[in-house]
Amino acid sequence: MDNASIKTFRFRPWSALPLLAVVALMASCQREQPAPPKPAPVIEPVQMPPPPPQPTPEQIAAAEAKAAAEAEAVRKAEAARLEAERKRKAAQQAAKKRPIYTKGDRKPGTSTATPKPEEAAKPKEVRFNMTQGGKKMTAEDFDAWMKSQGIRIVPAKPAEPKPEDKL
Repeated sequence: MDNASIKTFRFRPWSALPLLAVVALMASCQREQPAPPKPAPVIEPVQMPPPPPQPTPEQIAAAEAKAAAEAEAVRKAEAARLEAERKRKAAQQAAKKRPIYTKGDRKPGTSTATPKPEEAAKPKEVRFNMTQGGKKMTAEDFDAWMKSQGIRIVPAKPAEPKPEDKL
């Protein structure tokens, strides 16, 4: 190149700016190539289990009857258990109330005789009426009446005098 052409060509930094911007833009576009599109995910259909079968009214009635029968059986068994427990406790109470003693040593024992059922106590009159049936009783009649009623008069023992303490 000769001097004349160099002189005519002057570098102007301001005029190269737009050119540089275009070159930079082109370079950046070439680097950023769009990525290939991703394949869409495959969604498989979901199978729901079928709903459980609904019981028929006959099945419901049969189940209720069975439950009622079981509850009644449990109630009867509990009532029988309570009754047996009540009888057992009553027998224990009766055994505690009336201990059976042997004649000689007065210790609890067993007896083969069956106990007599208690009869209602007959009210005894406090005062004897000597006139019965319009007739006055004699002493022999009164004595016979006392024996028939099981009344016995026992004379009291004379009281022993208390020893006096001498100091």
